[in-house]
Amino acid sequence: MGLAALGAAYAFLSLYPALLTRVRTPGVPRLLAIVPGVAVCLWTPALVAWGIPRVVVGCITMWLSVFKLISWAAGRGPLSRDDLSLLQRTLLFLLPIHPRTPRWGKPPSASWIVLVLAGKVALQAAVALVLANVTLHPFLVHSLWAVCIWNMVAMGVDATAPFVQAAMGIPLNPSMNQPYLSITIQEFWSQRYNLVTTTCLRQTVYEPIIDGAFVRPAAASPAPPSTPLSAAGEPGAAAAGLGSSSSSAATSGSDSESCSATTDSGSGSGSGGAPAAAAAAGEDAPAPGLRRRRGARGGADDLRRRDQNGGGAADDAADDDVAAEKRAAQALAAARDGAASDDCLLLAPEAGGKAPVAEWRKSLATAMVFVASGVMHEMLIWYMCNAPAYTQRGTYVFGPVLIFFALQAPAMQAEKWVLNGLTALRRRLSRGAKPSPKPAAPRGPLAAAAGAALRVAFYAARVVAVYAWLWGLADFTFWRSTQSCRLEEQAIPEILSAIAAARGAAARLAEAAQLAWQP
Repeated sequence: MGLAALGAAYAFLSLYPALLTRVRTPGVPRLLAIVPGVAVCLWTPALVAWGIPRVVVGCITMWLSVFKLISWAAGRGPLSRDDLSLLQRTLLFLLPIHPRTPRWGKPPSASWIVLVLAGKVALQAAVALVLANVTLHPFLVHSLWAVCIWNMVAMGVDATAPFVQAAMGIPLNPSMNQPYLSITIQEFWSQRYNLVTTTCLRQTVYEPIIDGAFVRPAAASPAPPSTPLSAAGEPGAAAAGLGSSSSSAATSGSDSESCSATTDSGSGSGSGGAPAAAAAAGEDAPAPGLRRRRGARGGADDLRRRDQNGGGAADDAADDDVAAEKRAAQALAAARDGAASDDCLLLAPEAGGKAPVAEWRKSLATAMVFVASGVMHEMLIWYMCNAPAYTQRGTYVFGPVLIFFALQAPAMQAEKWVLNGLTALRRRLSRGAKPSPKPAAPRGPLAAAAGAALRVAFYAARVVAVYAWLWGLADFTFWRSTQSCRLEEQAIPEILSAIAAARGAAARLAEAAQLAWQP
C-alpha cells in the first residue's frame, strides 16, 4: 500500500508542472494553483517507512519542491522561465537540481562526476563502519555524522547529475563547492555548502524581503525567452548575492564585484563580500533599476579584495597598502566628478531607479533565511525520527536545531565587524609607517618560503575558526535533537544495510557480466 501510494504521489507531481504553465499571472492566482501540489509534497515523505530514504524524499519534495513552487508563484526562480520545455520544467521541479549559473564556469565531465561519486560512496562506507565499530568521544561522533550528512547531500545530486544533464540538455549547479575550504561563516553558508538549497532559500525568502514584495517587481522580471537557458542559467540577470537586492546569482561577475565597494559605503564587508545573507549564492551585483556608467578605475579593486580576505596576508608591504588606499580615494573622487576613464563600471541609479537596499533589511532577510532553514531542518529530523521502521524511538525535542541556525546570522554580523576592525587597524598602522628611502632588497628563497608558510598558516587558522564555531555550536544544539530520539543508533545499521545491499547488487552484476562474456 505504501509503495502504491508513493507511486501515485510521484505520478501526480510529475504531471503537475504541465498544469502550472496555464497560470500566467504571479501572485494570488499562482498561490491558489500550487495548493494541491504543496499538499502532496508535504504528504509524500510520510509514505516512506525507512528513516534515511524518508529524509531524502522529504528534503526533495517537502523542502525544495515546495520552495520552488512558492518562488514560481512569486514570479521568481527557474520554474518561472517561459522557455523551459515540459521535461525540463518537470525535472527541475522533482529533483534537487538548479540550472548552472555562469559563476560556476564549465561543468565537469560525466566521467569525473562518476569518479567523485565513487569516492564519496567509499568515504560514506568508511565513516559508517567507524561509527558502528569504534567507540569515540561524542564530539568526534558528531563530527563524523556531519561528514555523513555532507556526503549524503552531495551524493544525492551527484548521482543524478550526468543523467539529468543529458536529459535536460543544460548544465547544473554543483551541490557542494569544497565547504572544507571556507574561511568565513558567510562563505560556508552562501558559497560552498548545499548550494541547491541555498538558491531556493534566496529566491523564496531573501529576495522577497529585499524587494519588500512577494511578487517580483517588473524591473526584476526574468530574462526574455530569447536568452537560452543553457547559456544564461537562471533568469533575472544579476546575482542576489549576500546583501544584493532582488537579483539572482546568474550574472554576478567580476565587474560588479570589483567596483561595488566604491559605490555604497554601507555595503562593504570584510567577510567575503557585501553584507551577508547566507541564502544568497554569490557576490554583489547591480540592483534592478540601476544603470552602469563609466568611472575611474583605481586601486579600489585590489583594496576590496584584500578587505574580503580579512586584511590580506600578514606579510603585505605597508607602502603597497598606502598606495592602494590612495588610488581608491582617487577612484572615488573621479566617480563623484563624473570622470570617464578605464573599464571599471560604477553603479548609479537611473531617474526613478530603485534606491540602495537598507542595511536593516539585508540583516532581516539574512536572519529570516536562517530561521526558515532551521524550521525545515526541524521538520525533516522529526520526520526521520518517526519513521515506522525505527522501533526504538525516543521523544523528539524541538528547538535546538532552530537555535543552531538562528545563531548563524548574528555570528556572521559579528564576524564582519571583527574583520572590518582588523582591516581598519592594519590601514592605520600602514599610514603610520615611514617609507624607507632605500629600495627594498629582493627577498631570498628562504624569506619567500617563510611568507608562503605564514599565508598558509593564516588561511588554515581561519578555516579552523569557522569549523570550531559550526561544530562546537552543533554539538550543543543540533545533535541534541537527534540524540533525543536515538536517531544515531538506528541510522547507522540502516546505512550499513544499504552498503551491503549495494555491494551484493554489484557482485551480481559482475557475475552476470562475466557469464555473458564467456564463450
